[in-house]
Parts: sequence; C-alpha cells; structure tokens
Amino acid sequence: MKISCLPVTFFGPIFRDKTMTREDWFKIAAEVGLDGTEIYETWVDGMDDAQISKLGAFAKSAGIAVSMFSCENNFAGPKETEVATEQVRRSVDAAVLFGCDVVRVTAVTPFGETRMDWKAAEKLDRNELVKNSAMGLKGCLDYAEESGVHLALEDHPIIGSFVEEYMTILELVDDDRLKVNFDTSNFSPDTIVDFARQVADRVVHTHIKDRLENDHAVYMGKGEVDFEAIFGHLKAAGYDRWLSLEVMGGGRDKLEADYDYITGLWNKP
Repeated sequence: MKISCLPVTFFGPIFRDKTMTREDWFKIAAEVGLDGTEIYETWVDGMDDAQISKLGAFAKSAGIAVSMFSCENNFAGPKETEVATEQVRRSVDAAVLFGCDVVRVTAVTPFGETRMDWKAAEKLDRNELVKNSAMGLKGCLDYAEESGVHLALEDHPIIGSFVEEYMTILELVDDDRLKVNFDTSNFSPDTIVDFARQVADRVVHTHIKDRLENDHAVYMGKGEVDFEAIFGHLKAAGYDRWLSLEVMGGGRDKLEADYDYITGLWNKP
C-alpha cells in the first residue's frame, strides 16, 4: 500500500507565514517514509507549465510521487459550471504535468475561489443543486479520460455531504468514469462504514483522518472512525491505491504518529 499525505498542518507555514517551502515539505515527507503527497490547485497559482514540471521533478528527486491533484469546484448552476469546468480542465492538465492520474473534484463547495456561501446554499433547492452538480461533473469526464486522468468525487460539503445525496449524484451521472475520493471522516461515523461498502469498488484515492465529534484534528485511532471496518471493505474490493493522511494540526509529530498507526493497521493480518 502506498501512503501519501495532504499536509494541512503545514499550510500555515507554507502559504501564510512563508517560513517553509513546498520543497521543504517534500523533504519532510521523504524523511517520514511517505511515498507521496497531494497537491492543491492553490499550490501552483501563478505557475506556468515549466514551473509546475520543475516542482514535480523536485518531488520525484526526493522520492515523492504526487498521489492526487485537488481542486475545489462549484457546479451550482450554468454560470458556475462554466467556471468549474475550465477549472477541472486546468487541474487535469496540471495532474498530467505532475505524473498523476487522479484529480479530486467536488460538487458544490464552501471552500476555494469558486466557493458557495453556506447561507446562500440554504436558500436554494438542494435537489436542484444535486442535479446541476451531476450534469456539470458528467460534462468533465471526456476531457479527463482523453488525458488518462480519473476524476474522483469526494464526500465533501456542501453538496454530496450525506450518503444518500452523494449516491444520487453518482446515479445521475450514470458513468463509471466518475470515481471516488473516499474521505473517512467527512460523513458521520455511524454512516461512513456503510458508505465505504457501497463505493469501495469505485475508490481510486482515500483521505484518511479521524474525528471526535466535530474535531477532525484528533490523532488517528483516538476518535470515532472505525478504520478497521473501512479497510475491510476496501480490501475486499481489491483496493491497492493510495491512502493519504489528511493531517490537520500537530505538525511533524502528529504526521509521524498517524503514519505509524495507519500503516500498522492496514498491514495487520
């Protein structure tokens, strides 16, 4: 099993404080023993293709692959879908430059440049947002396939943040080319295991994090997520792709502890 990381715990030093570079992160990842890292679209803002390729080459030289390129999308309506579609295409192009075959997508998100405000979403018909999201995502699949890239929809707020709603999007898209980025803690602990069972055969990338009530920065294994049951469903489906630690808070110490816990649990007989 390959282990990656979404290093949220280092976003402050890298992007706000400027006390750490992306290259510094790649070196830490290699020292910890990780096989890969995720790259967010904001990591390459303002970069041209040559600069993106250079960053990817540095990661590769450090022994770190790019497991997934992530963008935050809002397919709420026709105007939003036009922007989101172009955003997905840019992300696919960047993924190719990084030698990566997965782009994480969302349906309607409260994050990123194209985000929808929670209060604005509450005023709209949620069923309509689900239908619009499915249409928008479906329209991106041909471009991704032509580039050899999987689009992986995450179980993620605002739309697609409940099991039934997420499964409705998959049903409406009705295309096996839309894959799943499975997040272990975005759904409540009492529904996430059954969700894993339902989508295990479509998962191409997995976000690993625990939660204790609404705290998603808890050390893995100390919260409410039943990793052993989730891993059971993934293994039963033959999953052999990335487990990506979404490390929120705690710095390197937490990263190392989470890495040890998850690798030990996955490799448990």
